[in-house]
Amino acid sequence: DYSAHVIILIISYIIAYFALSIGSRFSATFGKMALGIKVLNNDGSKLSLSKGFGYTACFFLFSIGTFFTTFLPVLFNKNRQALHDR
Repeated sequence: DYSAHVIILIISYIIAYFALSIGSRFSATFGKMALGIKVLNNDGSKLSLSKGFGYTACFFLFSIGTFFTTFLPVLFNKNRQALHDR
């Protein structure tokens, strides 16, 4: 049965897409680019590839692992940052 392999392959592809997109020269996925959003360091510089993978890992661990409740701080802080953005 290849179903477990397919699931691992799909998850790996999704993580690679997000990490490589955010760590690229564009600092954004296609959706973020369409909305004019960039993922940057606190000083405004672009993320490195390793930080792109770290951002992606935090996003998946915090967001999906807590049923997306990590987005609630966006409503209450001036920088509009979720927990995985800090």
